[in-house]
Amino acid sequence: MWKLRGGLALVLVFSLGISQGQTVQIQIEVNQQLVQIRAQAGTGGFFSNRFYYLQQPIFQKELKLTQLQTEKLKLLNEKMQEIYKNPGSDRVAWSKKIQELQKNNENEVGKILQPEQVRRFRQVYLQQLGDSVFLDPEVVAILALSDSQKQAQTEIRADTGKMIVDLYRSAGGNFGDYAAFDRETRALTMKILAATLTPAQKKAFDDLLGAPLQK
Repeated sequence: MWKLRGGLALVLVFSLGISQGQTVQIQIEVNQQLVQIRAQAGTGGFFSNRFYYLQQPIFQKELKLTQLQTEKLKLLNEKMQEIYKNPGSDRVAWSKKIQELQKNNENEVGKILQPEQVRRFRQVYLQQLGDSVFLDPEVVAILALSDSQKQAQTEIRADTGKMIVDLYRSAGGNFGDYAAFDRETRALTMKILAATLTPAQKKAFDDLLGAPLQK
């Protein structure tokens, strides 16, 4: 048992009995896909910052996009990719063009998606942030986190992060199922962070995330 600041406790139980040299499955297929998606998401406004997610089957299925919607989103993405691939010699003009296209794409996506799809897209996107969701400006603003809550969450992240690293090192990196280890520790960290919220904040937070993404 590891005691965390604020009187919270985290108990992790792992089975480490595997032979040296045994192949460890680091990521399952869906986790690999989500990691790649997170790494390739761009920057900008709400939709431009998350535009890459809309190109992925796992999200398109969740949003129940029609074929026409998918095709329109694909065209927007192709235009963006074309600009990325051809920066030209004037980097300033190129950067400005990208910003203009991102703004245009944000407006266009807002027209392509139905209001309920926009709402659901915001939810499933926030779910991909893990415990970093509490650092998202929109989430921070809606929850109206106090300074003491922010400090408590910072300490929790530091404590759980160090504990997980120490646990991994003590096992020599040998876990029967690292993907399960990763999921469990992330889920436990989220529960501890959520425990810093008031009942009203917890309800607002649950509404922000909605139902889990169907993988």
